[in-house]
Amino acid sequence: MASQSEPVTTYDVPNYVGPVFYQGAEYGKSPLLSLSLAVNGGYRTSLSKTYPMSNAISGNANAQNVVTEDASIAAIAAISYAAAQDTNYLEIHNVTTTRSYASMALQGGISGVAINGMPLANIQSMEVQRQAKMLQLAGDLEWSAIYGTAAAWTNAASSGATGGLLTAVEAGSETAAGGAALSTTLIDTEIARMQAAGAVFLFPVIVAGAYQYQRLNNLYGNPPMDRKIGGVNLVTINLPIAGACGLVFEPSLDADHVAFVDIRHFWAVYGIVPGKPPIFFEPRAKVGSADYEALYCIFGIDYSDIVYHGMITGLATS
Repeated sequence: MASQSEPVTTYDVPNYVGPVFYQGAEYGKSPLLSLSLAVNGGYRTSLSKTYPMSNAISGNANAQNVVTEDASIAAIAAISYAAAQDTNYLEIHNVTTTRSYASMALQGGISGVAINGMPLANIQSMEVQRQAKMLQLAGDLEWSAIYGTAAAWTNAASSGATGGLLTAVEAGSETAAGGAALSTTLIDTEIARMQAAGAVFLFPVIVAGAYQYQRLNNLYGNPPMDRKIGGVNLVTINLPIAGACGLVFEPSLDADHVAFVDIRHFWAVYGIVPGKPPIFFEPRAKVGSADYEALYCIFGIDYSDIVYHGMITGLATS
């Protein structure tokens, strides 16, 4: 079952015997953040609740910018370039586990099917609860990074929230499919749009959920001639302009979306508590007869600028 707003007591979190599995299509999965960590070799840090992602200078349209000889020896016109800054916000994740002394002492009671010789699942233990929270956090941070809604952290009573990459891209910098099936034409259209906007395709990946990922395999895969072989394990697509694009299966992605993300312009950002790692557990002060432990992190996403990324929206999903 999912989380509940209850402490760990003998009644609220019953113990069972048998193996423990952590299940869910999105639970514990953060493929884009994991890829970013691997490709970029780390994460970024911020000392402020609002942080800069990029300072962009956009050139003028190319032109034959000539002057007369007389103008070349006259007073020189002053030319300068100003930058436009893109910013984002950090957000706090803080989840506390409370385990009563009674649940620690009375571990002999077993709920559900009780069979001699089966190992104790020990659902009440801090270890199991800690693992469950870390897996939940992985999915939550991934969701914030792609679909988060930006909210300014204006004071201590406000909840700052990071703005997700695809939330920003979908605000107008995408190709709308209008209910059509994913096609090479739509993909070429979006790649061309991204290039015209200023994308540089340093480490491009194509991100899709299950249905669109299968469509990509059908569009670009080369099925083997031997019918005894089941299919194609497609992991890279070579596209004009974009080059070699890796494929990322993202269970959190909306079914009608396909995203194009440049991983070199996609970083996790953390606010670092002195002496602590970016994500940590720590005991909390006792209030009653229980142990208290909290999971804490301050997180944001840095996608530089939406010009480096893209997406196709409104795709057919069946």
